[in-house]
Amino acid sequence: MKFLIGTYTLGRSLGIYQGTIIEDYLRVEPYISVEDCPYLPFSDGKTITISRGGIKIFDNQSLVFTDDSFLETPSHITYIKEKRLILVANYRLGHTVTYHEQGSDTKIIEVIEYPKGSHAHQVYYKDGRVYVVDLGLDKVYVYTINKDFKLQQIQTLELPQGSGPRHLVISKKHVIYVLTEYSNEIYCFNWDGELVNTYHTIPFNYIKADSSAIKLSHDEKHLYAMNRTTDYLSHFKVLDDGSLELVYCYESFGRHARDFDISNDDAYLVVANQHTSNLTLFERNQETGALKLLHKEHPVPDPTCVLFIEDWVISKDYSKDEKTLYFPKSEPTLVTIPKMVFFMIEGAGNPNDNSVFKSHIEVLYQLSYAVKMMPKKHPAPNWYYE
Repeated sequence: MKFLIGTYTLGRSLGIYQGTIIEDYLRVEPYISVEDCPYLPFSDGKTITISRGGIKIFDNQSLVFTDDSFLETPSHITYIKEKRLILVANYRLGHTVTYHEQGSDTKIIEVIEYPKGSHAHQVYYKDGRVYVVDLGLDKVYVYTINKDFKLQQIQTLELPQGSGPRHLVISKKHVIYVLTEYSNEIYCFNWDGELVNTYHTIPFNYIKADSSAIKLSHDEKHLYAMNRTTDYLSHFKVLDDGSLELVYCYESFGRHARDFDISNDDAYLVVANQHTSNLTLFERNQETGALKLLHKEHPVPDPTCVLFIEDWVISKDYSKDEKTLYFPKSEPTLVTIPKMVFFMIEGAGNPNDNSVFKSHIEVLYQLSYAVKMMPKKHPAPNWYYE
């Protein structure tokens, strides 16, 4: 079970890390070297990340596109796979940017500028609608996407002045849960944009709290909201009508709990603590939603984002990807052989009457077969090719 970790590259971080959970054990290793990648989506082997001044696109960890044309680094990013659209919110510049993702030919479709005071903090997609959460203007702008891939506004969700909406999540029943950073509340709206209810994320008063992230479990029976000053993770039960019932508040076991995510099977929850540079791993009860601490001090420099991904295996056809090696030209040509990982055996003599050769071949086959079958039972290493 794998997840990616975005970070701020403030000195120690190398960029994006990959985490793996194996039988309640957590392993983390560098994945992609990139500057300032606080949020990122992942789809079919493509990692699309915020980077300084814009975005970067990696295909199987290889950089294929860069846009660094903006003066400030964006704050949030999402990817609409079926439309191949990348949507980016920029907190400091108060705008959103839409890209049409076409690998190295990715292009900007439009930039939407918001009124003075805007701090566009998140962009979210659900069932044909795009939601832009504006912390500075205390609004959520709702759009549809036209045939030219441009955004057409259809609604505005209004929140109390100074509440500071930061992130939202939407259920399959189309209940919209908006988390506010400054007032530490969850505002529930219906699909028509009507306010239905409001909930406090922590049951006690703090002068400064700063809510940071909100997620639904995959079965949508539980909702969790993170706070990055008190460093509590609040667990709510989701009732049949979409209303919330506070169950418990868990410690994050770190400082400045910036983000978290729930594994695809709802069995684990991982918290990213930015200021203490550590991850916290919880085991999650899939019925009650209760969390049990497994590990609390796994080091990752300045983590800001956690994203569980499908177990992705790189498929590589050398006859297509390395044609200069497999289809030589008629004339002598200088070629560069890329670095490869492989098994080899050494020996001397006639292999036809050498028992040592036979035993070595058997070991070579066993090793190769074990590596090939690795993704079926265990997480494959980053260098794995099928």
